[in-house]
Amino acid sequence: MSMSEEVGFDDESVRSLDFEKYKGTKGTTDRLAFVHLKEIQGKLQPVLRKAYVHYIENVGYVLANDYTRSRFGEPTLRLVTIVGQYQTDKFGKIKQPFNESSLTLKFFVLSAKKYDALRKAHQEFPLDKHDLMVTCIEDQYQQLNFQSCKEAAWAIKPEIKKAVLAQVEKLAPYLEGQLGQNLTADQIKEKLGESSEGGIVADDTSSNADDIIAGL
Repeated sequence: MSMSEEVGFDDESVRSLDFEKYKGTKGTTDRLAFVHLKEIQGKLQPVLRKAYVHYIENVGYVLANDYTRSRFGEPTLRLVTIVGQYQTDKFGKIKQPFNESSLTLKFFVLSAKKYDALRKAHQEFPLDKHDLMVTCIEDQYQQLNFQSCKEAAWAIKPEIKKAVLAQVEKLAPYLEGQLGQNLTADQIKEKLGESSEGGIVADDTSSNADDIIAGL
């Protein structure tokens, strides 16, 4: 049974493979396209998967379950979608010639705070129709500024759009694996080097850790 669920930007409320995650570089502006699209509530929009997770030191992100909640407290929200990162200069201007090789698809992992910022941008400039300029202010915690573009450049040329969507289809099954590991109590204890009677102090910095990795 899946422990994450699909959401859109209008929402209010596998183990990680060697796929790239988006991460901003301080002082650089990137141009991103939100390319994982689906019709939700009657309109086409980018979709994400979300899950509540715990960050456990020496284990990593783990999808929340009854055991993790009882042991580590309340989990944090984590979300992921697929973006295309354009080949640009450091100011976000697309390099020419512009073709199917001009975008690299990456997973974009978000904290609840970043999701809320993108949801607000989406309300004014829908992210299925507008790219996003992303400027990294600070590296470690991935403090990012967002600015909407006047168009979604990847969708203008049919041949580029077709190639991108074909790549999205291949990546989509691995979205959930970017959120966290689906581990049982015994598996967590084994990774921590515990016996069944052993104990561990819950890591209470999960929110900070989420900010470090969110937006990768």
